[in-house]
Amino acid sequence: MNIAYWKYFIWFLLLYLLLIIQVSFLPHLSIKGVVPDLLFLVVFFWIFLAPEEKKFIYVLSLLTGLLLENYSNLPVFGLWVITLFFAVLLVKKLGSIMQGLNFVSLLIVFSAAFLWFKFFPFILTFFFTLCQKKILLSPWTFSWQGIVLNWSLDLIIVIFCFYLYEFFHKRKS
Repeated sequence: MNIAYWKYFIWFLLLYLLLIIQVSFLPHLSIKGVVPDLLFLVVFFWIFLAPEEKKFIYVLSLLTGLLLENYSNLPVFGLWVITLFFAVLLVKKLGSIMQGLNFVSLLIVFSAAFLWFKFFPFILTFFFTLCQKKILLSPWTFSWQGIVLNWSLDLIIVIFCFYLYEFFHKRKS
């Protein structure tokens, strides 16, 4: 087996382990019912910090989307895959516009990707159910307080990991 295929398999196992932690262990440590989106954070960091690995980024987003589909209660299969695919494109485009790894670009790109990750499935679900002549506002309980708390929690993790990455990256060079 080629070494590249092993890389995909190991990443799949890592993502699956993170998903199990996210859906089974982290809810016990939640803050007002909010847990960090570990899989989204992994995909975001890989895109933001290593944009030159184009093929692997798309494979990683596909694997992550398929894993999220497995634990999803969305009415249409494939919404998480589509959401993460377009999140990859959004982060790559905003990252190329920002041109640099700094705190401000991290904050802007992360916030845009987070909003996309949270609202795109909600909007597609709404329109899909509307087309079926059913009104289903959302399979989730929606609250602005929950979104802001989730964004804050994920942002704290992102900032911590970003500075950890910069510390080791600068130390290496």
